[in-house]
Order: sequence, then C-alpha cells, then structure tokens
Amino acid sequence: MGAGISFSCSVCGRSNAGSGAGGRSRIPAIGARTECNLMGRSVNCINCFWYCTIVGAALWVASLVNVHMGLFWAIVVAIVIALVSPLIVNSCLAALTWALDRTVPTFPTCEKGVCDRTRYEWTGNDANGGDMFRCKCGQIYVRRGRQFMKLLENGTATPFRIRNMLGRWKRDDAAK
Repeated sequence: MGAGISFSCSVCGRSNAGSGAGGRSRIPAIGARTECNLMGRSVNCINCFWYCTIVGAALWVASLVNVHMGLFWAIVVAIVIALVSPLIVNSCLAALTWALDRTVPTFPTCEKGVCDRTRYEWTGNDANGGDMFRCKCGQIYVRRGRQFMKLLENGTATPFRIRNMLGRWKRDDAAK
C-alpha cells in the first residue's frame, strides 16, 4: 500500500502526514473529518453537501425574489438565507448529534465499570490503524470499526465489546 493523501488543518496547522500504520498517511473516508476537532470546528463531506445545498437554495430564492421585487431585495434575501440557514442547519445537526450520543453511546463502560462514555481520551493510533483510547482508570483500549478491544501490557489486543446492529455495545463473543 502506498502513501495516502495528506491534508492539514486550517485551524491549527497540524497535518496527517506520517500518521497511521508504518508512517503512512491514511485517506479519509467519506464523511470522515478532514480537519482537527479544535473547538468543535471540523469539515467533512456531509458539511460540504449541506453548505452547497444552502448556497443553491439561497441563489434559487434570490432569483425568484429578483423577478418579483428587484435586484436589491434579491441580494438582501440571498445574504439573509446564506447567514441564517447554516445556523439553523448546524443547530439541527447539533441537536441530532446530541440525541444520538445519548441513545447510541460512543464508548462502552470500561472493564471495571467505573468509566462511562465521557471518560475516555484519545492517545493515538495502533500499528493496525485502530484508534487507541485510555479510560480514566488507566486501561488502554483499541477501537477498530465496530470492535472495541482491551490492550494488554504485552501489546496484544483482546476482544472486549462490539457494536450490534443498533449501535449498542455488547460483549464480544470472541472474548469468552
């Protein structure tokens, strides 16, 4: 496998060059974040789709207003739509994300049963491209796709939890 596409964050300047397994950068998947999440600012394909849709709607409505009320009001309406619509869409998406986060937990409860979904911190990538997280108890876990594995002291990952079809965490059958 060759090197992937490099990209850097326009907010903090960090780059993905050299990240991932063996120093190779990874190509971001559709819907993947292509910037860091500094202060909640990130851009992905879904955001770009919504912004293009909003701009298209603003131009379409402005053309209708131009026919009936003139160019001045068309420009005013386009500016208002372009400024207000992203706030409304982002507020709706934030509410949806909040609701999904409450119903579909991002992380399972840790092995000791102390740390819930809010008590994990990202520590880096493992050699196989999974994301490593440390709970507040100190245990390190690796998340690869739907699987959440416990990282042992010798560096091997043992199955811990897996997401079911509804997104809930359940005991991984391979862990028995």
